[in-house]
Amino acid sequence: MAAPRKDWPRQLNRAFVAFVLWSVGIYLGDCLWSWMDYRAHPEEYALHSAPWYILELAPRTATLLAVLAVGGLVYWGLRRWLRRR
Repeated sequence: MAAPRKDWPRQLNRAFVAFVLWSVGIYLGDCLWSWMDYRAHPEEYALHSAPWYILELAPRTATLLAVLAVGGLVYWGLRRWLRRR
């Protein structure tokens, strides 16, 4: 049986950073898609009294901020734990 790898915390840290960057990329792609859809179909967005970006981007921004806040706490905890080892 092979010995367990000792660098798994660093791999976990890298995977977590990749996940956070992936989440930001998804958010930016979704914003770009919404803007392109608005440019292609402005009449669909004219039905609302609020600007189009409020209805489209506010929930997504709240989700991104929550992911980044939790992600920051987990990242901070991992970095602190790795320094103590």
